[in-house]
Amino acid sequence: MVDETEFLEGSVLIPKIFPDLDWAWFNSVPRWYWTYWRKVDLIRSAAFMKQKSVAEVTSEDIANPNNCMDMESNLLHGFGLKDVPFKLVFDEEKTMVFGEDKHHVVFSDNATFAVGVTTWKDGETSWVCWNTKQNIDDDLKEKVVEVVTGLGFKAEMAVETVFKE
Repeated sequence: MVDETEFLEGSVLIPKIFPDLDWAWFNSVPRWYWTYWRKVDLIRSAAFMKQKSVAEVTSEDIANPNNCMDMESNLLHGFGLKDVPFKLVFDEEKTMVFGEDKHHVVFSDNATFAVGVTTWKDGETSWVCWNTKQNIDDDLKEKVVEVVTGLGFKAEMAVETVFKE
């Protein structure tokens, strides 16, 4: 089992929605790839998709995430699973709502990536970089680290996803 507690940081600054986000562009991207994220987000995403508790997630469960969100079909793919139904729901503040958890888009270039922060119902927070490409380059990693450390996250908790066929 993976012990999530060693990666917990607690709450950080609750972010504001990125005011310059082009929502038409965001929703027009056919597929978002999760290329760089906080390990807590990785573990909790695996638990959600594999329908396990966080305590049941193993190293094997998170070894090859290959996560992506297909915006055209409203399906998630990842962790060896395909076609997990999932529809983005937005509240009046343009926050994505996942049950009792909320996801805030905090930064984007409105062309290739968006950075989001999740506030979980237990008070924990995490982040993810969604990318229009399957891989993240060093310049973008640097920018993402700048954004998330500015919110109070620790850079050493970042995990890169290397997509495998």
